[in-house]
Amino acid sequence: METLTLFLGALLDGLIGPNLIVMGEPFLLSAGYLLQQGSAAGVVAVLLGALVGDQCSYFIGRNYGY
Repeated sequence: METLTLFLGALLDGLIGPNLIVMGEPFLLSAGYLLQQGSAAGVVAVLLGALVGDQCSYFIGRNYGY
């Protein structure tokens, strides 16, 4: 469950619009804490969420931007 939360938080941080409200640093810090506890799934979830969010923002800007 915590990996899904980290993924969604990083995704919202990477998207155009919600990134003004959702800060990405707490999700990265939480993933670092999970990594220190021995679980790499949190870091992978944050990286994938940020990657997907950035790619979605790119395609939105490319297709609907000026």
